[in-house]
Amino acid sequence: MFSADSRALHMRSHFTLGRGGSALASMALSVVLAGCAPLTSQKELLALPVATSWPTELTQDASGVAPVDLSWRSYVAYEPLQELIETALDNNRDLRLALLRVEEARATYAIQRSDLFPTLGINAQGGRARVPGDLNYSGESAVSGEYRAEVGLNSWELDLWGRVRSLKDAALQDYLATE
Repeated sequence: MFSADSRALHMRSHFTLGRGGSALASMALSVVLAGCAPLTSQKELLALPVATSWPTELTQDASGVAPVDLSWRSYVAYEPLQELIETALDNNRDLRLALLRVEEARATYAIQRSDLFPTLGINAQGGRARVPGDLNYSGESAVSGEYRAEVGLNSWELDLWGRVRSLKDAALQDYLATE
């Protein structure tokens, strides 16, 4: 029959892939593992070239009021110029568009953030119907009712690879960039 050496060689040949097969398996394994990598990379934030805190000592004017507590009207004493500034502030379309863009970015961030959580659906229906006796097989009128209540998990993406969280972070960065 078979000797022990030939049996071992025969069994080994079934379980080895050879040179070409092992390279192919290595490439397939690396592609699968690369697909499991998170989509975002952690980046270090650079230090901004600005002061980290506001000055705590504010000088006061002769009346004893700090400049931060004064309104813009106290700086502009000329009445026609005050009216012109008020009109410009009330009719400033750029300012309105900027505020609308901020609201839009805030809503987009809220929508993207809501994708992290499951959405539940609740539905209730009811109906009654009366069938007259002349249309019923038994000859008697009948009233039937159907009621239904449903509760379910509509949709939820399990964020294994960080795609949904990346979208939320991108929406947050867009929101912060608009302000």
